[in-house]
Amino acid sequence: MVMALELSGESKLSKLGYKFVDNKLLQNDDSPFKFLGQQHYEEVGDAVATYIEELLIKEGLEAVDLSKFANSTPGRLTEKPVIYSSPGVWAQDKQQQSEKSLILLIQGSGAVRAGQWARSLCINDSLCSGSQLNYIRRIKKMGWDVIVFNPNQPHTYQGPVSQRVVKNVEFVWERLQESKHQYKDIAIIAHSYGAHHTLNLLDNYPQVREKVKGIAFTDGVYQKASKQNAEILKRIGMNWVTSA
Repeated sequence: MVMALELSGESKLSKLGYKFVDNKLLQNDDSPFKFLGQQHYEEVGDAVATYIEELLIKEGLEAVDLSKFANSTPGRLTEKPVIYSSPGVWAQDKQQQSEKSLILLIQGSGAVRAGQWARSLCINDSLCSGSQLNYIRRIKKMGWDVIVFNPNQPHTYQGPVSQRVVKNVEFVWERLQESKHQYKDIAIIAHSYGAHHTLNLLDNYPQVREKVKGIAFTDGVYQKASKQNAEILKRIGMNWVTSA
């Protein structure tokens, strides 16, 4: 279930003429990032994604290959169906009742991958503002566990509970329900379109409404919530919106 990941983000960046210094992306001559066209931007973005995945591993998370759980449809040949989580989240050997809390991190739509809130901020500003790393460090400091979702990876799966064709967020939730590791509390932090994924979970899985004790959106993007979901968000949710 836990996969080995080739960690080559630093070398990818170096070949493109970049490096990270104090969480900021710089050219090898220490000048800031320079946009040289969309193809170059995508190459840098892919290298940054790999670099951040490397940092997730260094923070003690495990790279989990979702295709080990079920057959998945192929996405881009260079992209594996991976999420990241604290060790022990997917325990299967015996029932474990944990006194820990579990935090689910769900990013928005687009090119962002696991561990990122905003790719443009990772490239143009800092990993402190654009990545999930500071959140993960705070979660670890609190003694909680974390799952880092990867909703924009292109694979689809057959849900083990629903038997429907589902994508990353729903599939991970269904697998979590089959895990022997049961958490005392679960909370969700979701950015932008991650709010839509969260409401989708609330609509389709009654266990979410029972088990999730807190929901935090940052610039949450979603269509008008159902009456039921609106009541849930009023009771346990908050949406922080960027001020003008």
